Amino acid sequence: MLWDDERQQILDYCGSGHIIINAGAGTGKTTLLCFIAKKLIETNIISSPDNLLFCSYTNVATNNIRERCIKDNLIPEQFLSSISTMDSFARKQLKVHHEQELDERQNEFTRIICLFTDLIDQLQCLDTLKYIIVDEVQDIDRYRWELIKCLSKRGVKFIIVGDVRQRIFEKNSIFYYFMTKDTIYNQPIKCFSLTRTM
Repeated sequence: MLWDDERQQILDYCGSGHIIINAGAGTGKTTLLCFIAKKLIETNIISSPDNLLFCSYTNVATNNIRERCIKDNLIPEQFLSSISTMDSFARKQLKVHHEQELDERQNEFTRIICLFTDLIDQLQCLDTLKYIIVDEVQDIDRYRWELIKCLSKRGVKFIIVGDVRQRIFEKNSIFYYFMTKDTIYNQPIKCFSLTRTM
């Protein structure tokens, strides 16, 4: 695929560190993220599904990502298991890799994210995670932002994209603004903007 200079600059940088992409409606955010995942796999920065978490906030959104990757044959089939909501990923890791079995009272998503964040240093399964790609990050709350920061502390790089104008929850947008100005454990975050529609 031929990319314009905005998108090519992002693709060229990916693999080098943390990225935040501010992109409006119709700019092809999700498509670009799918191609970023493809590049990370093709260049062996990511060599196993355990190296990647490609997530969004709803099952509908993650299914859209998965379908796009399949339709355009962007990533190998075994990597499709890396596509999940952040909450489903946290619950699965806690269930599979931690002695504490989640009971039915712990189905509330924020409690699962908080528990996962609290136990993150004990979860050896995360030693292989290298990248987290997050689509539609504009509604991130403080609990999920803390999770991203904790993963970053373990050396996981993130690539996140969103558009504050598309936020659903007004109170959560402050975290999106905060992320565009932050550094993570003395690691800079490179910010890009997509201004052209595809």
